[in-house]
Amino acid sequence: RDLAGVAEWLRTATKAEFEWHGVTASIGVADTRNHAGVRELRDAARQAVYRAKHGGRDRVVVAGG
Repeated sequence: RDLAGVAEWLRTATKAEFEWHGVTASIGVADTRNHAGVRELRDAARQAVYRAKHGGRDRVVVAGG
């Protein structure tokens, strides 16, 4: 699986297990091939999480995608 596929699997598994509690998962992913250093990678993933949360929650967003 690719990185986004793993994140989507995690999101749907979380929703299936905890939805009755109102728990959802907003996941941001970033790929090392597109980011030079650890800080840049972390910042890209963080921005992707923010986009996932502000875009409606309970979703996966890939940095740069």
